[in-house]
Amino acid sequence: MLMGIDLGTSSLKVVVIDENGILRGFGAESYAIHTPKPGFAEQDPHIWWDACCNAIRQCFSGDINGKDITAISFSGQMHGTVMLGSAGEVLGNAIIHCDGRSVEQVTAIEAILGREYIVNHVLNPIFPGFQIPTLLWLKENESETFAQIKTVLSPKDYLRFRLTGDIITENSDASATLAYDIRSGKLNISLLDMVNLPADIFPKSIESTTYAGYITKDAAATTGLSPGTPVIAGGSDQVMQAIGNGVLSPGDATITIGTGGQVLFPTEVPIINPQLNTHTFSGARPGTWYVMGAMLSAGACLNWLRKIMFDNQLSYIDMDSLAENAPAGSGGLMFLPSMRGERTPYLNPGLKGMFFGLSPEMDRGTLVRAVMEGVAFGMNECLQTCISLGPTPNRVIASGGATRSKLWLQIQADIYGQPLYLNNVTEHAAVGAAIVAGVGLGLYKDFQVGCSTAVKPAGEPVLPNMDNYMFYQERFQLFRQLYNSNMVNFERGT
Repeated sequence: MLMGIDLGTSSLKVVVIDENGILRGFGAESYAIHTPKPGFAEQDPHIWWDACCNAIRQCFSGDINGKDITAISFSGQMHGTVMLGSAGEVLGNAIIHCDGRSVEQVTAIEAILGREYIVNHVLNPIFPGFQIPTLLWLKENESETFAQIKTVLSPKDYLRFRLTGDIITENSDASATLAYDIRSGKLNISLLDMVNLPADIFPKSIESTTYAGYITKDAAATTGLSPGTPVIAGGSDQVMQAIGNGVLSPGDATITIGTGGQVLFPTEVPIINPQLNTHTFSGARPGTWYVMGAMLSAGACLNWLRKIMFDNQLSYIDMDSLAENAPAGSGGLMFLPSMRGERTPYLNPGLKGMFFGLSPEMDRGTLVRAVMEGVAFGMNECLQTCISLGPTPNRVIASGGATRSKLWLQIQADIYGQPLYLNNVTEHAAVGAAIVAGVGLGLYKDFQVGCSTAVKPAGEPVLPNMDNYMFYQERFQLFRQLYNSNMVNFERGT
């Protein structure tokens, strides 16, 4: 039995699969984003740990127990900053990927490094929520906390630390912090020197399939796992969901709508983007990378609407039913999903969300469909931006929680003008982590064997309605125009 633990932005999920890739156990715990001030986004690592322990124990409610687990690995939300003191204690809440407090520090880093260095060596935009600007914000605004930092970890690496007692990271998550060199995987000492951050607070980085410790007696007592169970390093959530979708090489791409939204294209070389409105990070295998377009708010927008309009009382299935009664184009209503700023393609933390075109005859279903369409328009911007860099996909695989909605899948296919393929896996990132555990253990010869064992096509692809596609092309241009014409107003609204 192989266990995959996925630390997401809104929930933690654990799966257990057997050697044949069959799901044998599942557990999940939800939690919220803490927003103490506008633009801030934090989570308590202790809540992650409690969720992890609870979800693991849920997996043992059937016919399996901790003794059956032969290896464990991880997937986790990217970029976030967990601060540990000298005794391994947590120094306050983790500052996560959608946090926007470090705008001034981003500007300062850009001035120090210069655009040419960022384009050719960092290969990524400097953006709030990443570890480097977050740490500079802490240094300048919470100097007492910063002075106590012994180690800084990415979110999933904190959970591994709690399970094994070992402090370490791995190359895919390390590359998403901006502190490590994208090409070599080693700590970027020159960058850290330029921005005046200490190198010794960053952990050693290893490959995703490397042994990264063993379950301790204390962790075993809390979780129900067996002491000494091997733990494999794992990877960032986007790398793990790609593996959980069987996407390993150029030619395939994934479009994920979870709390945020991501488009991922595997590449054989690091992609340099002079516009700096995409990301290039390391894959799970040595010598592999991927280019990614990212939205900060995707499924979170529908979750927000469910909360403020339905008081969380209406199921997503019922919301789908309401939206099905609204026409394509939502009767002229347009939704802009940048509720926490935006990365691809605007690279602007000051952007805001918007409903445009409200009229009295519109009902709740119209608003639900408008949110679905607006998120899909944003994802289309990510898709088209990535395609402009060269790696045109032959096949696009839909991933994330939005795949549970037939309507949202059809809206996406119609807006992208692309068939959307689906797999039998539902918890893609957690299953990807379980496959990595199997590869690291040696149960699977390589990723190809692991993916072919656990990941199978799920029926026919969702085909676009080409009449709707042509109609949505016009709406997409309005979507882009609304952003461009309101940039100044968004900034005034901060």
